[in-house]
Amino acid sequence: MCWNLKNKFVFDHVAEIYDKSFTHSRIGKLQRGFVMDYMDTILPRDKPLSILELNCGTGEDAVYFAKKGHNVVATDLSDEMIRVVKQKIGEYRLEDKITAFSMDIRDILNVDFGVKFDLIFSNFGGLNCLSAQDLGTLSNNLAPLMDKGGRLIAVIMPKNCLWENFYFTAKFEWGKVFRRNTNKMLPVNVGTHDIPTWYFSPEEIRAIFSGDFRKIGQKPIGFTVPPSYMEPFFRNKGKALNVLGNMENSLNRISGLASFSDHFLIDFILK
Repeated sequence: MCWNLKNKFVFDHVAEIYDKSFTHSRIGKLQRGFVMDYMDTILPRDKPLSILELNCGTGEDAVYFAKKGHNVVATDLSDEMIRVVKQKIGEYRLEDKITAFSMDIRDILNVDFGVKFDLIFSNFGGLNCLSAQDLGTLSNNLAPLMDKGGRLIAVIMPKNCLWENFYFTAKFEWGKVFRRNTNKMLPVNVGTHDIPTWYFSPEEIRAIFSGDFRKIGQKPIGFTVPPSYMEPFFRNKGKALNVLGNMENSLNRISGLASFSDHFLIDFILK
């Protein structure tokens, strides 16, 4: 999730419905599946990793990693999101695999984690709640927390999304067609409130993190599969979504499509 008091308020108020509205939606499942397909290629089966998750939301990814035997520290600014995470920890009996607590990302160096991390992970636009300057600071702050050869993997919203272009064109909302394509902060609706959001191209993210990390991979997430706010339109069109999902499985090896998708995954290794 995102990292200031207003964002804490917003996500505290949507925590109870977040899984229903996104995590368990058809589109949410498809997009998360593409992310986890990539993660499965890098997660070792014979060695548990120490994983730090930033903006963990309701803990869906933390549970996924823990079920595969990895040790996860799941953090989020929202106390209510963390409450939901702890419910899942108990439900799946993962108390020995997941530690969850609320944390402001700006205070990350003040936290004694007691371990160096093999992987730091942030999913579905959590880092879009930070400005370019804040991301540069984050890069500097994450490097000391990681083991040699550690990986940083983030899923971020780019400056261009073809689905969004088509969507707002069809609605004749011309001013929103290319709304992402700006260096300025944009207010983006979550629930009944807006949160400050910045969009970044894959190249901009590579440059911001280049002082401490080297990019080793990227892929589109949501190129043929639409953004989650289109779930109501596709609710009774499961076959169409399946076709779009199969198309994405065929196309997501083309890394250049990351610049035009709803999200993109970017993979770094610590220098």
